[in-house]
Amino acid sequence: MRLLDRACILSRKGSHSAVAYLLSAVAATWAAWVPAALLSRSHLPLARALHYVGGIALVLTTADFVFLGTPAARAGYVARLRHWRFAGRWWLLLLLLPTGVTVLADFALGNRTAFDPAARQLTSPLSLAVMGAFLLLFGPLPEELSWRGLGLPLLRTRVGPFPATLALAITWAVWHLPLFWLVGSYQWHLGAFTLRFWLYLLAAFSSTFLYTWVWEGTASTIAPLALHFIVNFTGELFEPSLRADALRTALYVGIAIVLSIRWLRSGSSEQSISTRG
Repeated sequence: MRLLDRACILSRKGSHSAVAYLLSAVAATWAAWVPAALLSRSHLPLARALHYVGGIALVLTTADFVFLGTPAARAGYVARLRHWRFAGRWWLLLLLLPTGVTVLADFALGNRTAFDPAARQLTSPLSLAVMGAFLLLFGPLPEELSWRGLGLPLLRTRVGPFPATLALAITWAVWHLPLFWLVGSYQWHLGAFTLRFWLYLLAAFSSTFLYTWVWEGTASTIAPLALHFIVNFTGELFEPSLRADALRTALYVGIAIVLSIRWLRSGSSEQSISTRG
């Protein structure tokens, strides 16, 4: 039995558990983020605190589903979290793909000023390390412990990679919505219903297919966590123009289309982990 199959033995509540988890995770987070967005113009310190509470709520919801599950479910969750010794080609891809996509988009459009923030940050290693730690703790870590740590495995016990990814992609994109009205957040700076708003949601949706592919190939939560961190880190280091942002999103959409066709043609879209021989 493949490592992915062994690591993903979960409660046989199946798709109902997956739906319950995804709805609970969104509801728990929004319980903090919606009030935060409403209060952010008049009570910004409280709104910022609620922003962080939302991230904590996501992790607590995940912990609740994990620790109230079966011993096999807990073992599978821990196995994926501890597994980092996957093939070196995956580490190379995780390190180079996000940076490559960003650099390619900016160079293709001649946007040389996009690299100025990176040049400034590299002169101060301490501030770079602090920024990296902040980005890890308040983004990739809680999200990947949840979405790829538990949400995707729950979905994959009943359906193939394509429908599982589609469900998670919609959930992940929708989950971010309140942040566009939370003053001071990264999403708020993009603006609600602007072109960057739609590009952000499309990028979140389409990149989910890439995260699933990485997760399937490594049987690890660490791999998508590392990918998510590097995507966010390169996003902070560079200042892409609107056109570069659109091109980068188009590249992620292209990857999503290729992976979808691959899964559908191979018939794996109908094959869940629990039905593999």
